[in-house]
This record gives sequence, structure tokens and C-alpha cells, in this order.
Amino acid sequence: MRSSKFIIIGDELFKRGVSSPLLKCLTASQAAYVIREIHQGICGMHSGVRSMATRVLRVGYYWPTLKLDCQSYIQKCKECQQFGIPHTLVTDKGRQFIAQGFEDFLRELGIKHLPTSVKHPQTNGQAEAANKVIFRELKKRLGNVKG
Repeated sequence: MRSSKFIIIGDELFKRGVSSPLLKCLTASQAAYVIREIHQGICGMHSGVRSMATRVLRVGYYWPTLKLDCQSYIQKCKECQQFGIPHTLVTDKGRQFIAQGFEDFLRELGIKHLPTSVKHPQTNGQAEAANKVIFRELKKRLGNVKG
């Protein structure tokens, strides 16, 4: 049998990439290991589905259900579900939060922006509490990085 998309070298099956070298086709157990290592291994970074699938291809691996497996793994990852991108963001009406660039950023990520009223301290308290959480998480992730 011949295929223009696949080739067997030795005992291993490879997929021909469009703009990349040959991609080694993996079994289900090999794929599970690669996903786990790329997502949360020593150099893992809990990336999203598209980024994770791209990283798998970039390191030279392929299997037919790659994107579905990445999506399934991320949906089961406790850290990704707990610390993922928020659905809504409550802020005060500070200049930094009503700037067009910030609005564009939120729109690209699919985050609904809820600016609060200045004369409504209950919602401003919620915004301040949310900002505190955001700053704490940023400090945790950035550490002592300056800039």
C-alpha cells in the first residue's frame, strides 16, 4: 500500500507534514504520556488546546485525535479549570480599565467586562477584591521579575 500522507520507516509509522519534517505517529498510551509531559511536565505550562496541539506537532508527534485529546485533557486538569480565563471581569472605571486596548484584549479572550458605578461601594468592593486576587496571582506567577 502507498499513501501520500504516511510513510513507514523501519517499524514506525510517520505522517508527512506540509511544512515540517516527518511526524512520528503515536499509540494511545504514547500520546497520553506526551500530552501529560507537555502540559504539566518539567517544562509544562498548562497551555490551551490550540497551543498544546501545536507544541505536540512542533516536537514531532502526531495521532488522529490530537486536538480532541488535548481538549479532553485540559478539561480534566484541575489547575486549568480553577485558574483558567475568567468568563467575566468586574472592575472600577479607572482609566486603565476603560481604555480601548484593554477592551480589545478582553474581547479577544471572550471575557465579559462589567465596569462598576463609582457611587455603588458594594460593587466597587467586589472589584477591589477581584483585583486583589488578580494581583496576587500575577505576583505568584511572575515572582521577582522586574519590568
